[in-house]
Amino acid sequence: MKEIFLNLSHYTIVWIILVIVFSFPVISPLLKEGYFPTHDGEWAIVRLAEMHREIKDLQIPPRWADFLNHGHGYPLFLFTYPFPYYLSEIFHLVGFGLVSSIKIVFILSTVSSGIFMFYLGKRINGNLAGFIAAVLYIYAPFRLVDLYVRGSLGESVSLAIFPLLFLATLSLVTNPNLVRVVAVASIFAILITTHNAMALLFTPFYLAFIFVAIKMYSEDWKRYLIRFFLPAILLGLGLSSYFWLPSLLESKFIILSQVPLADKGQHFVNINEFVYSPWNYGLRPSFQIGWMHLVLFIIEIIVLFILRGIVAKKLIYIGLFSIAASVISVFMMNQISALLWEAPLLSSVDFPWRFMTLLTFFMSLGAIYIVEKRIFKILSLVLIILAFFLVQNFARPQMFFERGEEYYETNDDTTTSAGELMPVWVKELPKSRPTEKTMLLGGNANITNTIYNSKMITIEGLAQTQAKIGINTIYFPGWTIKVNNTLVNPDYSNNRGIITFDIPPGPFQIKGTFERTPIRLLADLISLVSIIFVFAVFIKIALKR
Repeated sequence: MKEIFLNLSHYTIVWIILVIVFSFPVISPLLKEGYFPTHDGEWAIVRLAEMHREIKDLQIPPRWADFLNHGHGYPLFLFTYPFPYYLSEIFHLVGFGLVSSIKIVFILSTVSSGIFMFYLGKRINGNLAGFIAAVLYIYAPFRLVDLYVRGSLGESVSLAIFPLLFLATLSLVTNPNLVRVVAVASIFAILITTHNAMALLFTPFYLAFIFVAIKMYSEDWKRYLIRFFLPAILLGLGLSSYFWLPSLLESKFIILSQVPLADKGQHFVNINEFVYSPWNYGLRPSFQIGWMHLVLFIIEIIVLFILRGIVAKKLIYIGLFSIAASVISVFMMNQISALLWEAPLLSSVDFPWRFMTLLTFFMSLGAIYIVEKRIFKILSLVLIILAFFLVQNFARPQMFFERGEEYYETNDDTTTSAGELMPVWVKELPKSRPTEKTMLLGGNANITNTIYNSKMITIEGLAQTQAKIGINTIYFPGWTIKVNNTLVNPDYSNNRGIITFDIPPGPFQIKGTFERTPIRLLADLISLVSIIFVFAVFIKIALKR
């Protein structure tokens, strides 16, 4: 029996099953009925309900959330990462409820992150290395914080993309071809649209890893960079330009460009908090790295020096990279890095402790090479088995409740922390949902018919005199108004920042549409051309076969 098990263990499927089994204590609360309180988890459900409305209205890509902000509209998906909600919408469209769809994405992102980390470790140093790294990755304390305290859907999906992107990068280095260039580009694009801050913080490390990957398997870095990775990065930026380009260039229109979401000085992490900070469900979560991860991190450093000159150079490179990236991540979360957080782009990240998500990945990645010494291999397995039983004490929500689908479908708040995506010209924030979408602000006119959805509105009626019409929708660039097929300039200088305009006497037909600005049009065209190129590559390959 022992020989059979040892033989079976060499098959990848057995290791994958083990990874799934070890992930069960972490995901089991998500398999229960109802939901639980987190910082952002329920807002993710409300956002999914809004994205579903926008897709039903054929607003492609979804950008303007007309139902939110108490029915006054909000540029939610212009600035908020959309990809996790695309995934959730797929499950919702095939019949799952809003809550179940979000929970499925949390579950799949957790399990797949372990599987991708396993494959990454397997590729570099074999099955056992991959398994140890995968379990470390799944059991990282901050992952539990993301799932059951913060409820961050974007960061949870990002944790699955990190190892997948590294895996695709190694594949491109070891066997370069056009398909792998497209794969790297596509995964990079998914990362950009999965979480704004994660993409920004992770990209410099990823660019460094490209050099590490090339050094692991080749010395011809110029060839790889120019022929393969530069095109992959540019294609990835092209595929995702529909999101990041308008988000970057149109951010000047929103409050977040003028008022920071948070005081960074209040969100640095003290060194002792990495060693121990109590588990809690408050706004400042636990930043504890975890005893298992700390022990194995120390072992990683020891192994790196013990095996210098003996172990293959690829393990030395991956070890140096993971340790350096971990140290940099800790540094960036500490007060001593405060000056760096004033740099362009980096200043747009709200909390320095967002590096905890990256630290989770880098510290788990380093475990790939510690199996080179038998004693450390045994110790790692003992720690992992012990953690399997202990993790259940932390992988649990504060409580469960059942609100029902209607609660999320009818919730019309902004879904953001402090209304930070509100246009800068709005002086009086909406407090309640208006009884009517349109209103007469001056003159004498009768509005007889109003039809609207998330991307358009039509108004019909008869004006006895020149009149002023108001639409209870906050103006944002892209909204155009036509009165009797004549384009008019909307006035939004009122305190509420809503769309108003004048109409002449007589019958009137008004059509308002939320259209692409020149920036959005350019960004969408770049993405469209990039998508066509990707499809052309796969069609060409399919025809060859």
